[in-house]
Amino acid sequence: MKSINALEVPLVQGSQAWHEWRLQGIGGSDAAVINGTSPYRTPRELFLEKTGQAVAEDDKSKEFIFAKGHRTEALIRSEFQKKINSEILPVCFQHPKFSHFRASLDGFNAKHGVLEAKLVGKEVLKSASDGVIPKHHFTQMQHQLLVTGADIGNWFGHDGKKNGVVVPIRADLKFIKLLEDLENRFWEDVQSKKAPPLTEQDYLVPDDLKLLIELREAKELAENAEANYKAIREHAVNFYNHPKIAGAGIKLFKVNRAGSLELKSVPEIASALAKLDEEYLESFRKKGSESWTIQIEKKRSNHELRSN
Repeated sequence: MKSINALEVPLVQGSQAWHEWRLQGIGGSDAAVINGTSPYRTPRELFLEKTGQAVAEDDKSKEFIFAKGHRTEALIRSEFQKKINSEILPVCFQHPKFSHFRASLDGFNAKHGVLEAKLVGKEVLKSASDGVIPKHHFTQMQHQLLVTGADIGNWFGHDGKKNGVVVPIRADLKFIKLLEDLENRFWEDVQSKKAPPLTEQDYLVPDDLKLLIELREAKELAENAEANYKAIREHAVNFYNHPKIAGAGIKLFKVNRAGSLELKSVPEIASALAKLDEEYLESFRKKGSESWTIQIEKKRSNHELRSN
């Protein structure tokens, strides 16, 4: 592997200083958000976080998630060390030119480069066996190679039990150049407080909230009325204790319905379906429909930027 000129940053991963350092730059998971490969966040949500407009994650929740991830990374790192018969340590790096490009690595050494440890499911492991890793993981590793200047890394997916797959990842210079440009433009927007445009995955928060307040109040009223109706109905059924009740212009009667038939649970049918081509099965799918779901937030936040 070629020598690197990245700047090592002496931080303890998981510490308060480490969290602040990550917030003040662009990390590997951020890179996947910026280039649109992340399934978890949008560029606008990342922008709100980097500019301090997003509600901070609960400290206890953050500590729990980190502790769980840290244990998984330690397990995978230990297994990887056995495979290469060499020590590989977690470390933080900063790009020598673009100081806002940062990488908090699960492991690194001069010979084997970057280690990215992932706790994954069986489908991801199956794809990894063919040399294919999730797009956002690939982006994350290319960012790490961009920061460190290394030309190789290793993605190690593991199920947390006994199954793991290592996929060598080499630096894709064309991809890295595009990523560098995207990240620099994003960081310029963060510095100038220029929010990315709304996507279909983002929530619009209007300036005028009157209509939404009216909708919230109507939903709360409907939910309270529904809860009250169910409580009184249950009380009446239990009080009169008869399958048919009538009076005061109302009738109550018991209706028994057969349970639904789970055809996919029938072994013969499940076996036959497994042999059919997915595209062929999709040709029998009925036309989809759209509906709106309204959720009342228990705790209000400024998680989203107001639309201009």
